[in-house]
Amino acid sequence: MKLTPPPHPLLGLLLLALTLSACQSPNPVANRKARVKGKAQPRREVPTRKKASSPVTEGFVAVKAGTFVMGSAADEESRYTNEQKHRVTLTRDFEIAKYEVTQAQFQALMGYNPSTFKDCAKCPVEKVNWHEALAYTNALSKKAKLSACYTCKGQKAEVECEAAEAFRGARVYDCPGYRLPTDAEWEYAYRAGTKTVYYNGDNPVDLRVECRKPDPVADAIGWYCQNSGKRTHPVGQKKPNAWGLYDMGGNVWEWCHDKYLAVLLRDAVNPWGIEDSRMRVVRGGAWKYYSRGMRAACRAWYKPHYSGDRHGFRVARTR
Repeated sequence: MKLTPPPHPLLGLLLLALTLSACQSPNPVANRKARVKGKAQPRREVPTRKKASSPVTEGFVAVKAGTFVMGSAADEESRYTNEQKHRVTLTRDFEIAKYEVTQAQFQALMGYNPSTFKDCAKCPVEKVNWHEALAYTNALSKKAKLSACYTCKGQKAEVECEAAEAFRGARVYDCPGYRLPTDAEWEYAYRAGTKTVYYNGDNPVDLRVECRKPDPVADAIGWYCQNSGKRTHPVGQKKPNAWGLYDMGGNVWEWCHDKYLAVLLRDAVNPWGIEDSRMRVVRGGAWKYYSRGMRAACRAWYKPHYSGDRHGFRVARTR
């Protein structure tokens, strides 16, 4: 097609510039729509779809990562010296069982029941040592087709377990399978955002160290030496904390993942204990102990092969 020369040289230059501009885009119409008041709009980014969290396991409570103050103040009466107050940050979401593992659950998965109070299927399983608790979590992981957090050998009370090579030390939080909660996770879950001695408030100090007088605060949330009748009780009978967790205080001491660290670290991130300790952490108090053991900050320790009718556990898992 023959082009007619423009009547003026400047008009010719303008037409040439417009032609070249249109040739630079495969879609000149889209180019024109992207201009508002003569300025090109920035290219719209396609939003990245956030990966959905896995569904919460039935019977568990989802807990968001966060920072809290672990331990007790130096002036908290009836405290122990291993409760140094410090700031802890947990960077991984996790889920933790609403209840302590019951005798019926343990029997169904492991094929035996080591408990002293065998007449109560819904009572927490007890007389389990730390290794047996780990073996149970491995069996739960296998059932759910998840990687096991521990390696175990042996059977029943003779089983020997340790953290799997891939999940030792701080890597415990990377394990996708079921495990025991860490010491820090346990207290974070117990407190459920509270800062009081118990998750439901405070009580007179004299009631924390004796079993003769009723303690309304401790009685509301758990079974201990004053109200237990010298035995365990079915899980879920007392008042839960704000996150819906039952028996975090009383009934049975709960084994934690950690090897016992006596002096807690300052400003810890995802703590997991200490490598060369012979002891393991237990939390929460028990039916045969004073209510001081039910305090949020109370930490006790036992040898991993110890099994008594005051010792049980609950299960956790990183999300």
